[in-house]
Amino acid sequence: MITIPDRSKLFQEKIEEFLGDHLLQGPYGGAVIGISGGLDSAVAAALCRRVLPRDKIRLFFLPERDSDPSSEREARVLARHLGLELITRDLTPALQALDLYKNPAARLVKNASLNRLLYRFTGWLGGDDPFKLGLGPRPSPAIRTATSFYRSKHRLRMTCLFYQAENLGYAVVGALNRSELLTGFFVYHGDDAAHLAPLLPLYKTEVIYLARHLQIPQSLLEKPPSPDLIPGLDDKFILGLDYELLDQILWALEEGYEEKRIADILDISPDRVSRLQRLLQRSRETKIPHYPRELRQVNNYC
Repeated sequence: MITIPDRSKLFQEKIEEFLGDHLLQGPYGGAVIGISGGLDSAVAAALCRRVLPRDKIRLFFLPERDSDPSSEREARVLARHLGLELITRDLTPALQALDLYKNPAARLVKNASLNRLLYRFTGWLGGDDPFKLGLGPRPSPAIRTATSFYRSKHRLRMTCLFYQAENLGYAVVGALNRSELLTGFFVYHGDDAAHLAPLLPLYKTEVIYLARHLQIPQSLLEKPPSPDLIPGLDDKFILGLDYELLDQILWALEEGYEEKRIADILDISPDRVSRLQRLLQRSRETKIPHYPRELRQVNNYC
């Protein structure tokens, strides 16, 4: 067992200071937050509410045809908890206008059990799990069909949020966490797009700690994490392990532990650690824009 320490009080203080610097003293007059019905956006909204007056926050829930009805229920639970209005904009008509629902993948998404079966079958055909294949170069036509379908939903959500934010002179406050960033479990130019990313330094485990510290409603804490794009495919199913174990491995890798030592401590197969290492490398290679580096390094990360 590897214990990730609970530093919620420190994180709360530092993030609120960060948000105050940018939203009270910086160039932005308020915050626009996309509320998914999940925990990360709930924590981001709760932190903003502690910093900003009620009339300087806009919460948007942006469902579409395939959204889980429970997501809207939980989004409304959060809005009531924070004393804020929840603004809903149905993206279905816009996605229809883009012919997204004519994508072959759109005809398969209604049955959660079938989606999980097809996901595993696609991985069997490709010789690796579909999520990792989707991060790689030249994915198969089946992978391209599926990724173009679900990623476009994320990107349209971000387009809507940025429109609202720029119209108001506010900042889009994102909810991407460190676990998602490192594993590539986000949509490039989708849920990674934000003016401010207060949760980016935190592993998912630490976001959960912080949610409890902030007294986020229990129903949101208990809801299984999911991108809510294709029924049946939640975070644990796609990543192949839950965040408790994932974050222990990530933390140990970043602390410089060798793969065998991590496997021994956690009593898991070394292959699981190696698989995650490969996933991290693939994510680094595919989530950064390519450019002629011999001319000039753009920044330390790139």
